[in-house]
Amino acid sequence: MSVLELPILPFVQEKIDQNEKAYSLDYKVKPNFVNTGEGNALINGVRIKPFESFEAGSSGVVSTGTVTVIFEDNRSKNEVICFYNQYTPIGCK
Repeated sequence: MSVLELPILPFVQEKIDQNEKAYSLDYKVKPNFVNTGEGNALINGVRIKPFESFEAGSSGVVSTGTVTVIFEDNRSKNEVICFYNQYTPIGCK
């Protein structure tokens, strides 16, 4: 991770509704995971109950790497939303 002065970045949300062994954090600024499902989710081994959240980054820091997202129960609605600001390096789209 590197600290940068960042311009205003687009706000993005991604729905995760199945287990992810390597959910990418690359180019995400302040990723925040919110469990909007019916059962518990494990994010990097941390249990997140329904309506709880997990912050995986910091303001002004471009994240890299991955996290695991595992749903503990086989429910009809397994869902975690990742909210973040998207950083695009110069020259990339």
